[in-house]
Amino acid sequence: MTENTTASNTTASNTTASNTTASTTEAAAGPTLTPLPDSSGPGRSRRWARVAGAAVTAIGLGAGAFVGVGPAQADTPAPAAGAPNLHLEGGVFCTFGIQPGKPWGESWSMTRYMKVTAQNGTFRNVTLQELGGQNQFKKDLKAGESLEIKTVWFGCFPSSISGYTISDYGENLLDNAGFWWNVRQIQNPRLLNG
Repeated sequence: MTENTTASNTTASNTTASNTTASTTEAAAGPTLTPLPDSSGPGRSRRWARVAGAAVTAIGLGAGAFVGVGPAQADTPAPAAGAPNLHLEGGVFCTFGIQPGKPWGESWSMTRYMKVTAQNGTFRNVTLQELGGQNQFKKDLKAGESLEIKTVWFGCFPSSISGYTISDYGENLLDNAGFWWNVRQIQNPRLLNG
């Protein structure tokens, strides 16, 4: 059975009419959706771009609220005894002193790191990914082994690190993503003297 519906739009200077056809069948499980009168034309791509942008923003905010943790590692519930788990930890912190292997002497430096550790089992195809940065991959990550992304920078200034870990094994996802930051800014002594 086919229905024809006519909708009209009236403006101050003219009247236009457009036909919209909606088809329904006897076996339709739900209500029939008719397209909006302006569902085609030059404004359609802009409208879908706004809808897509709003959806991405909502997902991003929801994910940020889900994975955001403070400067210190958030307490995550311990997995059940013996349950395999990939545990992600990280941090951003400043230290003063000589850093072995670094070209600077007595000064402030900042360390950013993320580390995933396999607990109670072997995980296949483990990826540790810094968002917008490095990644590490290991074919088999055995119990007690870790992958780490670490950077040490000269100076102490506001910075952050965020990322996630994945593997072929489905397990507790509550500790597989995180965001850590530092808001401190400390001037180095040798920069103060000139």
